[in-house]
Amino acid sequence: MATAFTKATNEVFTLKNPQGVQIMQVMEKTPARNKVKLAILERKVTPGNKSYSKIYNDAKQFAAEMTSDKFDKVAKEKGYIVRPATDILKSADRIGDIAQSRKIVQWAFKSDKNDVSDVFDCGTTFVVAVTTEVNEKGYRSVEKVSEQLKAEIVKDKKAELMIKNLIAQLAKNPTLEGLATSMSDSVKVATGVNFAAYQFGLAGMEPTVIGKSSVVELNKVSTPIKGNAGVFVIRTSNKQVDPQPFDVKMEKMQLNGRLSYSLPYMIIQNLKDKADIVDNRINFF
Repeated sequence: MATAFTKATNEVFTLKNPQGVQIMQVMEKTPARNKVKLAILERKVTPGNKSYSKIYNDAKQFAAEMTSDKFDKVAKEKGYIVRPATDILKSADRIGDIAQSRKIVQWAFKSDKNDVSDVFDCGTTFVVAVTTEVNEKGYRSVEKVSEQLKAEIVKDKKAELMIKNLIAQLAKNPTLEGLATSMSDSVKVATGVNFAAYQFGLAGMEPTVIGKSSVVELNKVSTPIKGNAGVFVIRTSNKQVDPQPFDVKMEKMQLNGRLSYSLPYMIIQNLKDKADIVDNRINFF
């Protein structure tokens, strides 16, 4: 379209291209302004052999002199980045966002507590690892999951308190709108609620609330319901009943179809569970 810049206002001109001939007219022009062309020169900086050797030797010396009790302190003094990694699984293909770090996972599962590794070359990063904790095979101890248990207990206690407060508010404001107003909230609508639904409106995955909604009397405000994301008070404003009668024969055919589809997998899985086989491939790859 550079041709348009050379034409006067209201001037008509034509352009030929593979699509045909286009007739154009300049309707309006803004004042001319100076333009510049900007070029970006990008050059990837990679370490040379001398730099590579120096960094590797520094890491090697660090690993040779290091013990677990002074690992963090010395690493920070030298300006190295310390990256804690927790809950590492034996099947993990890497540590955090460190590329080519599968070999660190393999080393970790062969190491003992407080072991310090040799230098791992992970492509663009040298890594020296230390094992700070070892979890034995089996269930985790109560101490390991105490924070998770505490969070669940706090969640349950909050729900109990919210239910108590909502019951008291419902006694004063028996309508859904009145309850929402008294709590400076608004009534939200969830459509298409049924047993096959995964979401309860904008609230997300709430199977308990979805199940309760099917048995609440039409246009009646429910008692408080404890869900995943909070406590809900609902009112079913519209119920649709499937006009088709329940077909036992069709239901059996569908169930048999699902079974025949999943049966081979179930048999293989059962054989794996019953067989006394230990898969050690993960130790080598």
